[in-house]
Amino acid sequence: MLLFDKQKKRDAKERKSVIAEAPLKFRKTVSSLLDAENAEDFNEMLRFAEILEEEGADEKFWITQMATAYLGLGKPRSAEQYVDKLYAENREELSVVILKAVCCQLCGDAIQAEQILEQEYPPKEYIPFYYSTYADVLEKQGRLQESYEKYQVVCNHFQKGYDPGEILMDGVFQRMIELGMVVGLDSINYDMDTYISFLSEIENTVEMQERVSDNLVFFSHYLTDKEYWEPFRRLADSLTKRGFMSEEPFAGVLRSAHISLESYEIHEDSTVSKFMGDLINYVIAFVSLEEQKKEDPNSLSAEQEEDLILYRTEAATMKYLAHKRLPGIFAELDYVREQYPYTYDCLADFDKELRGDARNTTEKYRRLTIEGLGGGERSQSSFDKFYDEMYGGGTLMWDSGSGSYERAGKKISRNDPCPCGSGKKYKHCCGRK
Repeated sequence: MLLFDKQKKRDAKERKSVIAEAPLKFRKTVSSLLDAENAEDFNEMLRFAEILEEEGADEKFWITQMATAYLGLGKPRSAEQYVDKLYAENREELSVVILKAVCCQLCGDAIQAEQILEQEYPPKEYIPFYYSTYADVLEKQGRLQESYEKYQVVCNHFQKGYDPGEILMDGVFQRMIELGMVVGLDSINYDMDTYISFLSEIENTVEMQERVSDNLVFFSHYLTDKEYWEPFRRLADSLTKRGFMSEEPFAGVLRSAHISLESYEIHEDSTVSKFMGDLINYVIAFVSLEEQKKEDPNSLSAEQEEDLILYRTEAATMKYLAHKRLPGIFAELDYVREQYPYTYDCLADFDKELRGDARNTTEKYRRLTIEGLGGGERSQSSFDKFYDEMYGGGTLMWDSGSGSYERAGKKISRNDPCPCGSGKKYKHCCGRK
């Protein structure tokens, strides 16, 4: 939602002007309030606005700050009395009109918000926040193409040299890209390239890295549409090339973005065998949760902790079963390394282990698999049966000459006993993803 907190922050000149206009006895408090505003510390804004009210400062100024602070705290009903007073006395000012529309929007009255904005359309002066607010109001009503068009006004002015600030523009691009996809407009390539150009010029601050990280996660949800693959790749590649998100935790988000795209491509790639696809899926699922836990030991839910144990066992099982595909699996791993480098990074250590000492590596993962399944001894035949059921027996399915593989084997029902010999149903054991 592109509301008041996405406006361009006051620059030094504007801040100096606001302080200079205040009577001498209020300047220190006004200065502190503007510091709080710049830091988006809305509780402090309220505190200083209340001081100005008690000391008899300019009513319009402190009321505006009270309204903005309450909106920033997500309390539109508390802001409403201040906004209404401002609007009643200053409705000729576009900034007050926008504040009133924002308040209506947050109070759940998008229709009234639109009516207020429509009365000023088109505004006599270009204020990007007017258009971004209008776009947000329209989007909340489901009028997505109209919303896209209002965001496009801000984008067009930006390209002509009007800079409304990095925060607002980043939000505009995020909404334009998604709305274009949802509506089905033929705009994804142009919008994404314009966003990439914007990102190439901005400063690599922590705040912007956080926003771009959120956008990458958000955009990755649309990778189910092949049309989005290449624009998403250009975005991720451009960020990598520039080193925009080179330090953790942002580097991890960017890696995940690359891997997410590759996972969809792998799924569609007939050269990647079912076995290799499953190996990749389980290893990445395990690595993702393991890295999350390393970063913050308390970050996983109870269900995720269970999944971590499950994926560790599943990954170990697939690595153990890899011996049944020797030596052809090396050609499969080579293909993944060449075509899907970010995914291969998750398999690189295993590849090195297997090439260096296949016998001991196989035994290592056999033990880890049995440990993960609850201990005890499992016969080789139980693992052979599992492999036969899932991947068509002990035949080598990879043909390095033709670059193809043969899928075979009976499909296992979710309620069948798991062929690994655990005694559990397949859906509660190796069939769980």
